[in-house]
Amino acid sequence: MKKIMRVFCIALLSLVLATAAMAAEEPAFWAEEGAAFATAQQLAAPDELRPWDAATRAELAAMVTRLFGAEREADLTAFSDVDPNAWYAPYLARAVAMGLLQGADGKLQPAAAVTRQEAMVILGRTYGVCGGDVDALAAFSDVAQVASWARDSVSALVSGGYVSGADGKLNPKKTISRQELWVLLSKLTGTVVRDGKLPASGNVLLRTDGALRGAAVHGNLVLGGAEQVTLSAVKVDGVIAAHGGAALTLAKTTAAMVVTCGADVRLTSEAAQTVRALTGSATLTGGAFTLDSSAPVTLAGGCIDSAVLRGTTLTVARGARAKSVLLCEKNSAVTGAGTVDAAIVCKKNCVVDTVGTKITEAIDAGVADVVITAVKPAAETTPAAPKTQTTVRFTNVEVTNCAGAEHGVRYCRLQWFYGNQLLSEQADFSLTEGAEASCAFTTAYDARTAATGTLTVALTYADETATLSQSFAQHPELLVDLVETIEVEATALRDTPVYSTMNLGGWLGVMTKGTVGIYVNYSGTSAAKVVLPGGLTGWVRWSDVAISSKNYVRAADYSAPLKESFVNYKNYASTADYLVWVSLKTQKINVFLGKQGAWKLAKSFACCTGKNTTPTLAGVFSYKYLDKVWDFGDYYVKNAMVFNGGHAFHTRTYIKATSALLDATIGTPASHGCVRMYDEDVGWLVNNLPVGATVVVY
Repeated sequence: MKKIMRVFCIALLSLVLATAAMAAEEPAFWAEEGAAFATAQQLAAPDELRPWDAATRAELAAMVTRLFGAEREADLTAFSDVDPNAWYAPYLARAVAMGLLQGADGKLQPAAAVTRQEAMVILGRTYGVCGGDVDALAAFSDVAQVASWARDSVSALVSGGYVSGADGKLNPKKTISRQELWVLLSKLTGTVVRDGKLPASGNVLLRTDGALRGAAVHGNLVLGGAEQVTLSAVKVDGVIAAHGGAALTLAKTTAAMVVTCGADVRLTSEAAQTVRALTGSATLTGGAFTLDSSAPVTLAGGCIDSAVLRGTTLTVARGARAKSVLLCEKNSAVTGAGTVDAAIVCKKNCVVDTVGTKITEAIDAGVADVVITAVKPAAETTPAAPKTQTTVRFTNVEVTNCAGAEHGVRYCRLQWFYGNQLLSEQADFSLTEGAEASCAFTTAYDARTAATGTLTVALTYADETATLSQSFAQHPELLVDLVETIEVEATALRDTPVYSTMNLGGWLGVMTKGTVGIYVNYSGTSAAKVVLPGGLTGWVRWSDVAISSKNYVRAADYSAPLKESFVNYKNYASTADYLVWVSLKTQKINVFLGKQGAWKLAKSFACCTGKNTTPTLAGVFSYKYLDKVWDFGDYYVKNAMVFNGGHAFHTRTYIKATSALLDATIGTPASHGCVRMYDEDVGWLVNNLPVGATVVVY
């Protein structure tokens, strides 16, 4: 029967584990449609969903290029971290060609996990979702964590209803899971069209080359792997997104905007069209364009009514014309043999070399020359008073009526940093002459807190940033003051002499009746060592003082960082790579690994130290030897690890006759001076603590 039950239990356990494993592979309820979309579009195999895993850059590239049907590949030899034989190499090549990934510092980081804000930036530009209302982010409590480079895309996806966050948070720095990515792709994609049959509503991903005539798209139209597309008499309510290598011809077609992403996008339009070039490069031919560009654009033919250049170049070919060009960020340029009627230069380091162009200089001073002064400098902090506050003032502010500045006010991004940690961010700080801003901050003390902290304010306008950093003393060495020991009170019952020795010799003075001192040592029941209020330390007759019976134990344990700070700032050393601290106040044994000044907490055990009348003596000792059993006649203890004379770590007391526990106390001082522990805990010490390791009792 026992054998049958054992087999049944093993089978049941196997079933439970198998069920748990299957459950771990199941997507969350809110991701079921996204998972179905991913499976249907072959973005993930049904047996390899891994919905809860963080998505990597390579996986994101594979999913999107599969979904789009992209086939054009870029040369990846410039990227040092791409193995040409890896499974992801062709997907990365296609992702770079279509403008999905750009890389940085010669690397594409295929194995890196993608954060939520990174995914929103990548997919925002890929699907042409940009230029959102930043006010839409105000509803989220962690809006300050959204990086400045991600704010446009994040706000656009929130405004468009593609991202809603969770529990009032966007969690922009958290990695995005595969199932979260599927949900976002599903929402952005809408319907995948391969046969020219459009849905009644929603976004459309067009996977095929060819022509689309007399149709309506009630959402965004995204050109997938299509490279030759002609839209005739098509009405698109949203944007048209075109990618690297695509040739798009618009005839009697309207759209809110055409967004280009990736190199060598060619757009021909016979009617007026608004274009935003995000990355790569684009060539425009045909009717009258309104252009907003962060990427190089060539006007091969036709006219641009107005163009805004954001640190990029507009080339106007011979026979083409640009009526008005605004160079609003530095390193913007307009060139070519064509006609440019007027150019307004708003930043330094811009170039206009077209012939006959009327150039108007409206150089925006930006914030490069703004002076930031601390009118209330950041004050030093301590562990007991960890808060500091500063107020800064902005002067030498010059405001011109360019974009982002009007009526004597310049709207900037204001950020506060503690070291590299972003504390707060204000997207539309009103900068005027003499404006002030304040920041309050609490130092989070731990074992790694530096002696000096840095609080920085950063004022950003367009591509310029003015900063002021303030250093302030943090005094992490005072962390040790937060750690207490037990100080047992001893009250004089009568006037009693104070002696220099435990044998009550060498008269030092008198402890008058009623004086309360601190009891620190004892010699049997003949003498007690006390520290008097004035600092006099000596021995008195045991019968002349009353030892307090108060429980001085602190209920809450110290945090791991505070424990590490204590032993490191106390600069305790050990001949071994182990250090033990017995905390009398918390009744904990803390074991550290490492070396002097760099101890890291490894284990923490509950214990029972000496009771008030027979305390475990404070001091710095070392582990000397092990006795397997200490026999006291009627009772015994096991694994006595001696560290100070007759004081040792050992088990609780056991009755010799029955081996039952005599005293089970743990967490309250109750011993005769030794440190009692649970059997398994002292067993761990026996197996791991080397002889000679330092033992601190405090």
